[in-house]
Amino acid sequence: MSEPLDFQILANLKAALLAISIAGGYHYDVAAGAVKIDPATDLDALLAPGGPRPFYGIELGTDSKEYYPSDQMKVTRQFKVFVVHDSDPADDDDFMRVHLRCCADVEKAVRADASRGGIAMETLITNATFVTLYAPKVWTEVDLDVTLYRTNGQP
Repeated sequence: MSEPLDFQILANLKAALLAISIAGGYHYDVAAGAVKIDPATDLDALLAPGGPRPFYGIELGTDSKEYYPSDQMKVTRQFKVFVVHDSDPADDDDFMRVHLRCCADVEKAVRADASRGGIAMETLITNATFVTLYAPKVWTEVDLDVTLYRTNGQP
């Protein structure tokens, strides 16, 4: 049996974020191991000074379902991508610049394959949040809605 669709989408999002590179037209390079599906795994080590930057985490959110005849349903699943990066405290503008670059990189990576490998109908970015709590570390959160159709009971 194949993996549940939500896990396949998580894996696709992880691969999309791992593909971020300056050579590919992005603002930053993403190191191998710097994207986690379970952000609780090694989070302290990744957040520590000297950890890979940028660091990405993907969190699985809630879903909404709309049921149709013949056990078909439309599912919209929420995901949150958070990005942690360092900024230069000597440059007043760098904090915001890094945040906006991280948002742009996530947007470009996610929209490069809005169908998540043919699984979803659409992937939409619904919100981007600038979290100031961790200054001078930049913490950016990008919310996604992924919509797909599937059979009721299908994982």
